[in-house]
Amino acid sequence: MQDGDTLVIVEVRCRRGASLTSAALTVDAGKQRRLARAALLFVAMHREYGRAPLRFDVLGIDGSPKRKLRPDWLRDAFRPAED
Repeated sequence: MQDGDTLVIVEVRCRRGASLTSAALTVDAGKQRRLARAALLFVAMHREYGRAPLRFDVLGIDGSPKRKLRPDWLRDAFRPAED
């Protein structure tokens, strides 16, 4: 997605039922690395985004369709580690 000039990579996580951890907080370091690699591949394939700032957001949805869904949008949720 785009937010102004910024290319935003959004990971969507969903959890049914009650849990102590929000779905948005389940994006671990391994998942962050995979998302960063996928983003680099996307930018390499779509050169028009080559100079755009890049942001990683996480959208967590907790609950179930029968109960109230609780979305939790974390803007700029993480920054990829420099390798």
